[in-house]
Amino acid sequence: MQVFSINLCQEEEYLEERKVFQKVVMNQLQVYGINLMEVTPTNVALNKRKLDEKPLVIVYNSGKIQNELDENIEQFLEKAKEKQADIWPVAFSKEAREPVDNISKKQSYDIWEQLRCRGLDKIHISAIAKAFSRKIIARELPTLYNNCGEVFISHRRIDGEEIAALIYDKIKIQEEKLKIFRDVAKVNVGDEAQTEIDEVMKNSEIFIFIHTGKAAESDWILKELRFALLRNIPILWVQIDGADVKKLRIKPSDQPHLSYSSEDFEKEETLTEIIDEILQKAFELIMLNSNKIFDYLETVENLFKSKLQVWDQKKMIYSLSMERKGYHYPQRNINQYIQIFGRTVTEKDVDYLREKLEDSNVDSILILSNKMIYSLSMERKGYHYPQRNINQYIQIFGRTVTEKDVD
Repeated sequence: MQVFSINLCQEEEYLEERKVFQKVVMNQLQVYGINLMEVTPTNVALNKRKLDEKPLVIVYNSGKIQNELDENIEQFLEKAKEKQADIWPVAFSKEAREPVDNISKKQSYDIWEQLRCRGLDKIHISAIAKAFSRKIIARELPTLYNNCGEVFISHRRIDGEEIAALIYDKIKIQEEKLKIFRDVAKVNVGDEAQTEIDEVMKNSEIFIFIHTGKAAESDWILKELRFALLRNIPILWVQIDGADVKKLRIKPSDQPHLSYSSEDFEKEETLTEIIDEILQKAFELIMLNSNKIFDYLETVENLFKSKLQVWDQKKMIYSLSMERKGYHYPQRNINQYIQIFGRTVTEKDVDYLREKLEDSNVDSILILSNKMIYSLSMERKGYHYPQRNINQYIQIFGRTVTEKDVD
């Protein structure tokens, strides 16, 4: 996986900020195996040859009137557009919002605006770099992380509602694409509240557990934590005012991931920093959980060996062709497609895969996740007479399978 970056920003005023931003982005991407290649006039020819289909190119805008763009860089951008690249301009200032002519219609990622909406100054630019990195990772590893996913806030109203509300409101500002859920704010008047809550929990990428002093007494909190653990949904444990860990009937992990005092949420700047910490830690827990899927993939590869072929590397779609047995006459192979997810699978994912394979000679599609298993029944094709659909179901266990499970 490779992402390309082009630096057109030469202003001394933003030199330090640019260095910090680029270093943080590069480090974040390297953690997850994504290479960030800086394109310069001296290496542009080599990098142009590395452009594959639909690459990502990041362009750091110049805040000054752009003189004639280097011819080689211009050719690289044209080649990238031919390859249907996503081109993301980045602006370090209001003056740099407009990209160069070749990509002038592209909307810039506005660092100044990202700082403004958080009420921060440029010394906090590393937090913005991490948020930008999460967007890149969601694009490059689409079956592991979804930056538009559901986030469920689990809290006790009696002593945690105000903090939950502050977290909810701030996340909506700082990460507006996330679908953050807080029951009071999201359940409509007249709706069956528990039905709505259960549906959101089922589809959540992560739970944020606000551990206040009275949270341990709540049966609803107990139910929510148990639900997340049973469905392999990560839980971000946020301890407030040193709430007693020993009183919890279920512990989400060995110890809280983050700890704060109630007073920390009262200052705007501190609250902003807390939310950035929560968002980054939530992302890390999601990715840690998602990476478990590679163990399943290795098992599938060992089981089917050369019969399993990569069909779409980025979206982790594999094809499997199996010989039909027990027939008197030769039959075409059974063609199956498997997509593997580390994150929560959405209806949009299912629809995408169904549409992508609709015109293929496919008998069945399986979507495997470390949370859920989906089976898509597909029409048999290539027969003179109508045939029943092929239906398959697979269940994956992290523990030993018993006879009771099989029954």
